[in-house]
Amino acid sequence: MTSLWLFFFSTPVTPAPEPPDTGDDGDKFTDADFPPNANSIGAIDGFPPEQAKWVRAPDLTPGEDHLFFNIEPNDISQGYLGDCWLLACLSCAAEFPGLVESLFMNKTIAEDGKYSLKLHDGQKWQQVIIDDYIPTIQGKPAFSKPHDNELWVLLIEKACAKFCQSYKAMEGGMFGCGFMMFTGCTEQYFFSNMEGMSHPWQKIKQTYAPVTNAGNATDSQQAGEVDSEQFFQYLKTGDAQNYMMGAGTFKDAPSSGEQGFSGGEDIGASGIVKGHAYSLLQVREEKADGQTMRMIQCRNPWGNNVEWKGAFSDGSPEWDDHPELRDLLGVDFKDDGLFWMTWEDFVAAMSFVCVGPHPVKTPKRNLLKQRDIPTCPANNNSYSRADPTANGRVRINHGPCQACVGADCVVM
Repeated sequence: MTSLWLFFFSTPVTPAPEPPDTGDDGDKFTDADFPPNANSIGAIDGFPPEQAKWVRAPDLTPGEDHLFFNIEPNDISQGYLGDCWLLACLSCAAEFPGLVESLFMNKTIAEDGKYSLKLHDGQKWQQVIIDDYIPTIQGKPAFSKPHDNELWVLLIEKACAKFCQSYKAMEGGMFGCGFMMFTGCTEQYFFSNMEGMSHPWQKIKQTYAPVTNAGNATDSQQAGEVDSEQFFQYLKTGDAQNYMMGAGTFKDAPSSGEQGFSGGEDIGASGIVKGHAYSLLQVREEKADGQTMRMIQCRNPWGNNVEWKGAFSDGSPEWDDHPELRDLLGVDFKDDGLFWMTWEDFVAAMSFVCVGPHPVKTPKRNLLKQRDIPTCPANNNSYSRADPTANGRVRINHGPCQACVGADCVVM
């Protein structure tokens, strides 16, 4: 694939009317159009909105806060809200740090608590202005959770909640809505297969209008079908071309008797959650240990130890039998929601896949690490990506953001 390095120009955005400021917090902005109260949360099952305490985002994290700090999928953990589709989309977006940064029109911590973001409504990019009040329960963010004192996850979730009219409105949506809001790609596809490898995947084209219909499709049209071999090659090509992709479950798999915390989802005996959305982060076909292996990497937006428990799961004996594959994939055993599966197990476990067939025109984070290209907060101050840990980071200066443009879209 031929790449061209060039400056990353911003997309024209329709300005938003200036929200009224309630003016009840000194020099800090408080958005009267999406106020810090129960109405902005909505009636979420099992969640008492009247008991939520709204806290300024910088007051939720100890020490120095950052808008961005080594952006990665593990920055995201789900809370009480059933918006796994949105957080799984954010986990996909975090594979492209420049994409996350591009959603913010101001690139540093806002001292006045006022942030401007851009989201796509299916027709055009819209400016969304929010304050930095975040709903909390017992001193912790009630919904998405930040890591490494980063605020971008909290603020994007809040901007999406305002865009969709409330936090409640975001429960039970689909990937395509998030992919469209973050990339502007209005051509979204839903592939379903609940029968296994020997059956084709049904392809459905979906249309979204998040402002009026939150995360649900407004129109779905049958667009053909593909067999599992064709579909794997399509996903592998999509991964190479920086498509946003996600997977999920509808199946009534055998239950483990455990339940998740974000919507009462049952955790299957295999570790895969029923009625849940996962980020689809990597599609790999590697020659290793004397055979060709097809592997899929997914992430549970809960960001914990609820992961796949079958072959090639964290710590499973298959990795001992495939040391070359483990090295090629850079496997690391952590309770972080990240896991690998074979293509066959993926097809058996997942009921659907969502694809936004539009290359994200900014590099993946693994490429940034390889080339030591930093993230780009404002003022050209950022952090080296050579060190994948949260410590020992070196602050550096650099020029404008760079983006890489890959090959044309592959349409199947």
